[in-house]
Amino acid sequence: MGVFTLLGGDKLESREIPELSADVDSVAIYVVRHDWHVGIAVPVSKIDKRYLPERKDFPVAKFLEIGWGDARFYRAKEVTVSMALNALFRPTESIVHIAGFDRPVEKFFPNSGVYKIELSRPKFDEVSRFIHRSIERENLDIARNSGTGRYGKSFFYKGIGSYHLFRTCNTWAAQALHIGGIEISVSGTITAEGLATQIAEQAVILQERTTPESE
Repeated sequence: MGVFTLLGGDKLESREIPELSADVDSVAIYVVRHDWHVGIAVPVSKIDKRYLPERKDFPVAKFLEIGWGDARFYRAKEVTVSMALNALFRPTESIVHIAGFDRPVEKFFPNSGVYKIELSRPKFDEVSRFIHRSIERENLDIARNSGTGRYGKSFFYKGIGSYHLFRTCNTWAAQALHIGGIEISVSGTITAEGLATQIAEQAVILQERTTPESE
């Protein structure tokens, strides 16, 4: 499977997350829990264009939701068991999905769990830099999109890093949150449910995920 490396590591300190006072420049981010996957939504007005130049692809968006995952699995209209197993047990190419929208996050994703988390401005910038480092730009100022995304106005972009059992889309999201100062295990996060459970007490739960009757 090769060497497993996580940018930023998984070293956690035992500490409380201090509440941000009203006079601190804070930024709200949103964790969006879909069926099997977690994305991170951020307000466009707060993003430094140096960190996410791809915001130009979404000129009227108020929010961008970003996700990272297996290139083939993420783009598939129908997911098969063999596809899922291949993504987990063999290191595969990654892809980044960015969706832009102008409605409140919970309104754009009415069936998804939505968790609001306040970050200090410096921590938000660190998360933005992490997202920046997840996209392959091939020495260009802005990455070329590699096709239309899964919902709304969205695009795929070539990702950096391999996807496998120990670095899933949810591990990536956990890493971003850890960089933002949230107490969460990076390497111990594989599923969307596991991530949601860890952040529940550190977030404002705006909306619970709607579970389909078939589940």
